Amino acid sequence: MKEQTRMSKSLFIIHFLPIELYPPVLNFTQVISDDLSPKSNLEVFLLTTKPENNLDPYSCSNVNILRYRGIELGMSYPRRLLQYFYIYLNFLIQLLTKRPKVVMYYGTFSSLPIFIYSILYKSVKVYIHYHELFTLEQLKTGRGRMLHRILNKLENKQLYSKARWISETNMYRLKIFLSQYNINYNPDNHKVLPNYPPKEWIERSLFKPKHDLIKLVHIGSLSMEGMYIAEVLSAFGNNKKYEIYFYSHSTNEIIIQKLKSYKNVHFMGSINYDELIQLKGLYDVGLVLYKTKSLNFTYNAPNKIFEYLALDLDVWCSDKLVTAKDYVISNTYPKMLMVDFENLATLNISDALNKEGLEYKNSPYFCETVYKPLSLQIYEDINT
Repeated sequence: MKEQTRMSKSLFIIHFLPIELYPPVLNFTQVISDDLSPKSNLEVFLLTTKPENNLDPYSCSNVNILRYRGIELGMSYPRRLLQYFYIYLNFLIQLLTKRPKVVMYYGTFSSLPIFIYSILYKSVKVYIHYHELFTLEQLKTGRGRMLHRILNKLENKQLYSKARWISETNMYRLKIFLSQYNINYNPDNHKVLPNYPPKEWIERSLFKPKHDLIKLVHIGSLSMEGMYIAEVLSAFGNNKKYEIYFYSHSTNEIIIQKLKSYKNVHFMGSINYDELIQLKGLYDVGLVLYKTKSLNFTYNAPNKIFEYLALDLDVWCSDKLVTAKDYVISNTYPKMLMVDFENLATLNISDALNKEGLEYKNSPYFCETVYKPLSLQIYEDINT
């Protein structure tokens, strides 16, 4: 009880990588800001690192966002180690200064300061969410995984049994996660937290022009090895019936120049997450192009699916993503179709785009619904 009286009525969220690249963090932060702070006068702090790209820094009312220089491309190994130490030390100093009652972290690389803090303040309530699934086999064999392995062992030793909440983005990933760590305790604390966009995107109505050409769009990171970009370019590049648009923060000049070598392909550069709503009505189909290089992608329903649907786009999603098949829509529109990008010649474009006789239906996927139980539980923990 004495320890709790020394702790502040505050929530700390730690996200090691720049939050501007992770829409679910932005959405949850906004929900927390809207739902919790006005009720309780609690303080909310978000600790993260600075983005290297030209995305605008995210800001949110009622949330104190503290950014530190991150791990940058080109840093030498000793410099990287020093930078990790600098980041973790600053995160820990903030925790020890404010002494929050509730902490939440995203991903293993965000865990070290909370591991230390939870030893010093045993009554702290810990919440954990994972954007991605890493199997134990990946951690054993992956290059540059030493720090990841060490932090993961600390999580398993201290934080998993203590956590009030552990979530993955879908049930497939959650089952694999619980199984590989033999977690069979506190089942009510293990949750699914999907990556949905804000309800505002769905409710906002914009003029939707009819297009003479079929306009395809991809939003997000770019990889020739991990995505079916080459296959899309081969099938639709320089085809006068199509235009293809890529929005990405990528600075990979090889990929960018490859895209620009096609007359009907447009590299649009980066776009801030809150500006995506402005794309509503501009395109016909959103592309989800991931290959399944690991279980993380096999059991993946990317946030792009739900963002595209909220923007009234049909979705063509790689049929290799097992989890995404749960979200197929074919009897209303916008549609969400599974596509074999390895054999695009078999895709009947006319059938895929045909909406004759189909009813328009708003996307049912928005983040406020899935984040509500989490925000309510955090609110209760802070006030007990």
